[in-house]
Amino acid sequence: MHVLMPSVLSVSVLAGSEKYLALEHCKSLVVLTDIQGNANLEWSEFKSLWDKIRRWTDIFLVFDKNKTNRLEYPEVAPALKAAGIQVDDLIMQLVGLRYTEPDMTVSYPGFLFLLMKLETMIHKFQGYDMVGIGNISISYRQWLHMTMYN
Repeated sequence: MHVLMPSVLSVSVLAGSEKYLALEHCKSLVVLTDIQGNANLEWSEFKSLWDKIRRWTDIFLVFDKNKTNRLEYPEVAPALKAAGIQVDDLIMQLVGLRYTEPDMTVSYPGFLFLLMKLETMIHKFQGYDMVGIGNISISYRQWLHMTMYN
């Protein structure tokens, strides 16, 4: 993933974004997609991840109004909404603290990682919220697995 993404980015409309792609982003994209929990992707998992990356890239390009290959902070919430993720002000504050660069922009790789993290954590929460009331009860071990591996 860390070899593939920069080579694809360097010849795309997002050329230059590859310098923001850290090994940690790629590792996180893999483990957030890895169903078996072995840090390897089966072909179907890779295809699913690649399809998401392509869809999210299209969203990123639409919301990057000034074509800097970075989303301004006010562009992030509408971009997330276009990806099917509704966030409140508290989550946006966390996005600002965790996923923005010092100039309060979100790089293309950062946007991919943010979407993958949000989508995965929402899906995991919904899996534990069997009755759909918005509350879950998990063990300490489950919590650590959910937060440390992802």
